[in-house]
Amino acid sequence: MDLAPIAAAWQPRLLGLLRIVTALLLLQHGTAKLFGFPHVAMFDNFQLLSLLGIAGVLELAGGVLLLLGIFTRPVAFILSGEMAFAYFLAHAQKSFFPILNQGELAVLYCFVLLYVAVAGGGAFSLAGLRIGASDLLGPGFRVLFLTNAGRINRQAFWIGHIVLAVAKAVLDAMLIPIIGVMMLWPDCLYL
Repeated sequence: MDLAPIAAAWQPRLLGLLRIVTALLLLQHGTAKLFGFPHVAMFDNFQLLSLLGIAGVLELAGGVLLLLGIFTRPVAFILSGEMAFAYFLAHAQKSFFPILNQGELAVLYCFVLLYVAVAGGGAFSLAGLRIGASDLLGPGFRVLFLTNAGRINRQAFWIGHIVLAVAKAVLDAMLIPIIGVMMLWPDCLYL
């Protein structure tokens, strides 16, 4: 039995599912750091203009973009680098073995995000709607946006563009002040 057609049909869907689940987990990390929800005692007294605060902003904004499937490759690459940085900064100095230094999750995130950066977002992404690439969308998902004539619904197409513009504006609004402060006050990295 040749499994290649089955694998070809399911690969984009499972990649999309991997992206969505990873994004939801990253969102938890970002909201825990920035908003205290869910509550993690380790994040009680952190400052926004610190490495932990910048990580929270990256995880929240990157998680939203990954969840929506917009700018998937660059966002996943940046978040993969963030996880590698977090591992070497917070875990690697304790022990060589990730199981002993509690760094397994950072290593796993790093390589899952690196895979997503190389493979792309898969199915169920707004980027797939934006470019009209039916191969990026699973057939079941694409049906939601089809008209009776079998074409992509223009309203869904424009909603995708609006969501893209809002996500970009939110990301810009979150990152520009932090980058500006870091440029004006480099010591904030060491708070």
